[in-house]
Amino acid sequence: GAAAAVILIWVLFVPGWNRNLMSESVAFWRARIDSVGEKIWDELEAYRSGETAELLFYKDGVTATVAVKEERPEGAAPNRYMTVDGKVDASSLMDMPQQILLAQLPLMTLDSTEAEVMVIGYASGVTTGSILTHPVRSVVALEIEKVVMEASRLFDRVNLNALDDPRTQVIADDARAYLERSDRRFDVISSSPSSPWLSGPAKLVTRESMVLLRDHLKEGGVLCQYVQAYDLDEAGVLTLLRTIQSVFSFVTVYDVSGANILVLASDHPIEFTVTELSESWARPEVRDDLRRAGMGSPCEFLEWFVAEPKALAAAIPPGPLNTDDNALLEYRGPQAAGLTVHGQVLGRLREGALGPAAFLSDLQPEGPVDPAPLAASCLQEGARRTAASLARKKLSTGPDPDSLWVLAEVARGENRRLQAMEHLEQVLETWPAHPPSLIARA
Repeated sequence: GAAAAVILIWVLFVPGWNRNLMSESVAFWRARIDSVGEKIWDELEAYRSGETAELLFYKDGVTATVAVKEERPEGAAPNRYMTVDGKVDASSLMDMPQQILLAQLPLMTLDSTEAEVMVIGYASGVTTGSILTHPVRSVVALEIEKVVMEASRLFDRVNLNALDDPRTQVIADDARAYLERSDRRFDVISSSPSSPWLSGPAKLVTRESMVLLRDHLKEGGVLCQYVQAYDLDEAGVLTLLRTIQSVFSFVTVYDVSGANILVLASDHPIEFTVTELSESWARPEVRDDLRRAGMGSPCEFLEWFVAEPKALAAAIPPGPLNTDDNALLEYRGPQAAGLTVHGQVLGRLREGALGPAAFLSDLQPEGPVDPAPLAASCLQEGARRTAASLARKKLSTGPDPDSLWVLAEVARGENRRLQAMEHLEQVLETWPAHPPSLIARA
């Protein structure tokens, strides 16, 4: 009787957990507290009341607490996002570029017909759905927490109903454990663990893990690895890139909007032809998917390649690797919470890089495609990095007025007027009647 009375009083008068608040993680609030000070209490109250975002899903799984919320800011598109133990791991708006490009980027570098693909970290399912826009044979999605798949149904609109595609196989397992037990090999592995300093995901970005990933790739296979350039200092990001380089022969970096980068790694050259890129873009499903990531054309897709393998190797200094034994990033990361080093890292990596043209294997003089017309086309689309890279490629074979004019226009667009005039004078000294240069100088 007494026990029943206590239980009744507890049920009637003791408030339950506030799920909105409990699905936030104080570990990620430090930088915010430094920024807003005492106002943090107002923000916490807004989370508690549901004013900040509506809670759509909440469930405790075996390994984590998973929640899905939706923000509906006035005058802007709603953003639905998934948190795992309070860390945002996927969304329907802000994270779409990297979620999509984790699939499209590696598949662009090889013949995706009948390809076998593995995804590490299912989350919203957007990456898996983007893979399925290609004629792949199968997708194996590894997700350690079963509740994530249940929550992902709230993202079916943006993940293109990936779970319903018969080519999708979801395995609820730890990725390292699966790789250590399985001898299956894949054409593409797309790996997107959460923060590299969080316990658990940290073991997916060590040298030992990279060796496992390499050993599960087929001949010519490609790894696409997500790397965050926030909540890590510059040394931490370089350590992760250096660790990947220590395992793979060819490593390159691709920029993604926000503070994220993607790493392509393989034991074979990472390149494609203009024809292959055009053919991929000709597939309506692929083209429409890339447009969701803000990529309206092949020029815009090429724009975000940062550095080819040779330049990347030269840009990263010798230093420590992240290993199972030293857990370097796992211990270093929390000290850098709140930092964003995206700009510094990319600035370092771009020094001396040839840029997007280095990834096109059929450009002159090695191949039949003239880079000059492509440079002018990309300039017209506003893809200045790609245009400049293609123009420099053309000029490496000899003087060319159209390519010099492209470099002038790129410099003018970046407010480097003196360099723009120097390029125009170079053109008009040899080709005094070159119409675009005459117009530009006027």
